[in-house]
Amino acid sequence: MDTSSYDMVIGFLPDRLKGSLEKVSSDIRASASEIRLRAGKPISLTEGGEQLIISEHGGVCRSAHTGIIPTENEFAAAFETVCRSSVHCFKREISLGFVTLKGGHRVGFCGTAVHGSDGSLGINHISGMNYRIARQIRGAADELVRYLPKSGGMLIAGAPSSGKTTYLRDLCRFLGNKHKVALIDDTGELAAVYRNEPQNDVGVFTDVLTGYGKAKGLETAVRVLSPEYIICDEIGNREDCAAIEAAANSGVIFIAAVHAGNMRELMAKPHIRPLINMEIFTRAAFLEKCRVKEVSDLLYRKNEMEVCKNGQACGYGNGGGGITCCGGISVG
Repeated sequence: MDTSSYDMVIGFLPDRLKGSLEKVSSDIRASASEIRLRAGKPISLTEGGEQLIISEHGGVCRSAHTGIIPTENEFAAAFETVCRSSVHCFKREISLGFVTLKGGHRVGFCGTAVHGSDGSLGINHISGMNYRIARQIRGAADELVRYLPKSGGMLIAGAPSSGKTTYLRDLCRFLGNKHKVALIDDTGELAAVYRNEPQNDVGVFTDVLTGYGKAKGLETAVRVLSPEYIICDEIGNREDCAAIEAAANSGVIFIAAVHAGNMRELMAKPHIRPLINMEIFTRAAFLEKCRVKEVSDLLYRKNEMEVCKNGQACGYGNGGGGITCCGGISVG
């Protein structure tokens, strides 16, 4: 079992905390996705959607009363280590709520918001740190590649932690090894750029724009990079969708993630639906527990609000090869 990603992340923690986390079983270490530090509370980790408490004596325990609680000094030391002992140099990252570590891992912060006189936003009295363990899964999106539309773009949809980022990253790798791709990585989670070098494989011909914000990144990509594809994570607000609409006039194809667990939720998003009506996005893949649950043809579905439940194949747009009469593609 490969525990190297987990082992790398706990290396950023103070020795006592690291020692307890080292005693976690190898199967959990190989699949854990998050390690959380909360002020005054025991350390927990996320594995398979379950929250596990780390014992004061090492390993996993059942009761919070026996969990290891970071001291105030350990909490401060962990934060200093993440910022490489130069908090001032990471002012911008902290204001965004996260810092990217070598290896593509990411540490998110929560605490008390501080609003600067210049309109900037910072965080004071940090009360929580979430270490997200990065694991690139090459080939994760192989099942989606055959469903990429011949015209228009694709939405990767799902609830939080459904696997959207994993699939989007792997689609970027696949397309970026064949086409010019601009990756708008405003959260740093897809390419995980560390000191100007992507820590994840996002394709040989992929240009990564980090920290721009989606709207500015989209504008810059179209103006100076002449991409065939633009890939971005978590669209949905008015500004993002307006920028996509403007950039679509250049002929670029979009692939983007969106929070929506099903077609009804997707079509209810006020800024997404116009992009579907304009055929900027023509297909949507719905994920659940890191698996493809359904792929829907949005050209067929754009005026519908409910998914047909009879499951009969009508062959719409796919020569009889798997698209149901409601526009959903059978993938299971």
